[in-house]
Amino acid sequence: MRPAALVYLRDNDAAQRLVVAWPLVCKRDIRVDQAHWSKMADVPLWRVAALHQLLVEHGLCKFDGTIDPLAERFIASQVAAAIKAAQRGA
Repeated sequence: MRPAALVYLRDNDAAQRLVVAWPLVCKRDIRVDQAHWSKMADVPLWRVAALHQLLVEHGLCKFDGTIDPLAERFIASQVAAAIKAAQRGA
C-alpha cells in the first residue's frame, strides 16, 4: 500500500466502506460487479466507479480477494475513534 492511500482513507468514508466490502465481492477475478459492491458497501454506484481503480492501484483492494492489512487496521482505528467520540459527546 502506498502511504498516500492512508491519507486518502482518513477523509473518505465511501472508500473505507468499499475496502471493507471488497472481500465480499471480489472472487479472485479481475471483473468486479460494481453494482453488487455498491449495495454491499452502501455507496452510490457513481462513487464505486470513481474509486474502484484508485483502490486497486494503491494496493488497498487486491484481486486475490483480500485487502491490505495496514488499511484494515487503519479503518478499524478510524471507526473506533468515531465511536469513542460519539460516546463522549452523548
